[in-house]
Amino acid sequence: MQLELDYIISMPEIRMVKSSEEHIVSSIVFNHIMYDSRKQNVGSETLFVDLGDQEGHRQQAYRKGVRFFLMSHVPIRLMPSCIYLVCEDVLESLQKIALEYRAKHAAEIIAITGSNGKTITKEWLSTILGSSFRLGKSPGSYNSQLGVPLSILSLKEEVEIGIIEAGISKKGEMEKLERMIQPEIGVLTKMGDAHSEGFETFEEKLSEKLKLFKGCEKIISELFEDLEGNDFYRERKADWVTWSEPSGKGDYLVSTQKKEAYILIHFSGKIDTEFQFSLHDNASISNIILCIIVALEHNTSPADIQQQLDNIQPISMRLELMKASGNCLLINDSYNSDLTSLQNALEFAIQQKHNRSLTLLLSAFDEQRNKDEFYTELQQLIQYYPVDKIYFVGDQHEFESADLYFQDTTEILNHLIKNRPQDELLLIKGARRFKFEMLADFLKENQHRTILQTRLSSIGHNIKLFKSRTRSETKIMAVVKAGAYGSDAIRVSRYVEKLGVDYLAVAYFEEGIELRNEGVKIPIMVMNPDPTLFSIGATYNLEPEIYSLEQLQALEFSSNLKIHLMIDSGMNRLGFKPEELSDLISFIKLNPLLNIASVFSHLSASDDPKSDAFTQQQKQVFDACYQTLSDALEINPLKHMCNSHGAISYPALHYDMIRVGIGLHGLIPFSELECAHRLISYVAQVKDVKEGESVGYNRAFIAPHDLKTATISIGYADGISRKHGNGNSTFFIQGKAYKTIGNVSMDTIVLDVSNSNVQQGDEVVIFETKEQFLTLCQTAGVIPYEFICGIGKRVARNSHLE
Repeated sequence: MQLELDYIISMPEIRMVKSSEEHIVSSIVFNHIMYDSRKQNVGSETLFVDLGDQEGHRQQAYRKGVRFFLMSHVPIRLMPSCIYLVCEDVLESLQKIALEYRAKHAAEIIAITGSNGKTITKEWLSTILGSSFRLGKSPGSYNSQLGVPLSILSLKEEVEIGIIEAGISKKGEMEKLERMIQPEIGVLTKMGDAHSEGFETFEEKLSEKLKLFKGCEKIISELFEDLEGNDFYRERKADWVTWSEPSGKGDYLVSTQKKEAYILIHFSGKIDTEFQFSLHDNASISNIILCIIVALEHNTSPADIQQQLDNIQPISMRLELMKASGNCLLINDSYNSDLTSLQNALEFAIQQKHNRSLTLLLSAFDEQRNKDEFYTELQQLIQYYPVDKIYFVGDQHEFESADLYFQDTTEILNHLIKNRPQDELLLIKGARRFKFEMLADFLKENQHRTILQTRLSSIGHNIKLFKSRTRSETKIMAVVKAGAYGSDAIRVSRYVEKLGVDYLAVAYFEEGIELRNEGVKIPIMVMNPDPTLFSIGATYNLEPEIYSLEQLQALEFSSNLKIHLMIDSGMNRLGFKPEELSDLISFIKLNPLLNIASVFSHLSASDDPKSDAFTQQQKQVFDACYQTLSDALEINPLKHMCNSHGAISYPALHYDMIRVGIGLHGLIPFSELECAHRLISYVAQVKDVKEGESVGYNRAFIAPHDLKTATISIGYADGISRKHGNGNSTFFIQGKAYKTIGNVSMDTIVLDVSNSNVQQGDEVVIFETKEQFLTLCQTAGVIPYEFICGIGKRVARNSHLE
């Protein structure tokens, strides 16, 4: 990015305010835009974009060297030697800056939108075109009203083709993105149900997406029925390049044939040629067809395209964070190799490292531009971050800042085997040809190939949804007890803290101490505290729930200790009953050092509409108890009662705070919540079973005919119920559903995969959608809480940021 200060201050809606009289050189050029004060890549060439009007963030950025701030008003306290660029709407002004920057840029822009596959299509397309053009692209999944202007401003002057994603969630957003991007080429990926909440119909969503292509010279997509009926398509049909199956009417007619090791993709129509592609799932095939067509339309030869297709591996569009042996954490970002993705990975790493040292495992990059220039930029980028060690695979003369050098991945793997890391955060970043995934496989703590993946971005979506359904002043307590409902309490807690939740809740002091030791700072309520550990809990600034006078008597009072009083409004589990309040009030009056942070209760049946009368009765009891305490003690502590179901069904009970537990993970039947988890395993073996042969324990299944089976490495020790066996459940391989046969074993299940190309090592999806998860719960006869918390300890956990 080369963004000039004198250009910004020339905009009529922006005025410059100086905090002191010293001369400011208006010709300064910004190389970075910072919108999160926790990011490290700062300095005199950084512009801080203040989207939230938070003094604390500005001060933190100032301490890191930032002196230029784009914000919506002149702050009350001006920091020394600063320039404030003041405008009415910060995001709108940033978008205008990007619009003008784009207008001056000579690059051809390929804009990608759709419901699914935008980021993967962008990454694969950049791999294919990267051998022929100087490319720039959106970092990660930067496709929002903020992400798009940041993507445009990241394009360097030498870029010949820029690939920009554009995503929308409601009407009226795409026009703004189109004005900024001004694409010459438009690419429409698969249209589906993702992010449909802001649109009344599928047709409306499609029409809104297509507004991105208003000024395009060429538009590329699959030809599908709803597109043919769209007015914009009919008007611009001459500019459209489409593909379809051979029986369709596309410009490119595409058929596929599954071989043992690859998919053969045959093109006819505009061209007659074939390509081989290593991924078998339908989504990947659809995405790669688009990429091939874009490359063909850029006059790339089929031979060159095939050469790049051979380099494409499954891309995980995320930063995977997992535990590693030796009390280490591992961030596996071996999927992308460019400076922007490295910067994003380093930003993520410094937020997670806490007291661990940071080790960067780096390979040579597959860059087409001047190597000296690239590696100079690489070294300048890394110096901004607190990296303790760098291991580099590649030519030492290319990169001179490493601590150790290795010729190939085998050599660095041998080094790690002999010198196991201890108390480190390991960031793996390598070009795909180096196969750094081998390092991740070796270093990760749990070698069981069954994994519970947590999508942090979905948790963020769910928090945003709960916030949208409450008053702005209503606080959110994220309940992360039991390892954040069987996922990863540390990762989830850090993430929701970053998103601005007000409180965490755990069950026991040990859980809270673990979070404090990992650097979590926001208030933590302990819901089932051991009175013998009150003094230790106070040392870690943990706030116990108090539900009896016996607990109060065990407290060592101090002015710093905060407590939360539990009222039993009808659940008859824990808490003070209404008739016990007089004794409670007397005790508190005798102990004025008690600091009551909140008074709360728990709903018994907020998920059951038939119990609405009882819920209302609980509300009346709780309201009366709160008022009695408030009047007698002359205090107004926080008041809260709603759990996840209650927060959705009973807005009148939101009070000062809502407690969100299972709702964080989207595992309740509410359509707008996103499932935050994906449970996967792998095919351990494929075999043929003859008619009359039995499968599994007790010969519960006798083959009625010859069939093909796949044994999967997951069983009842991992949380799969015996009730899921014998055809009662289906699991998914390459997007297709296969039924269980025979009894579920401790470590395995068996699927009938007859008439398929399922192979050993294929990924098996146990669930990845809310509907799949709830179906498994129903089959097992358990509630969602029980199923997700019952996933076995030997199942690996990892979390990723989309």
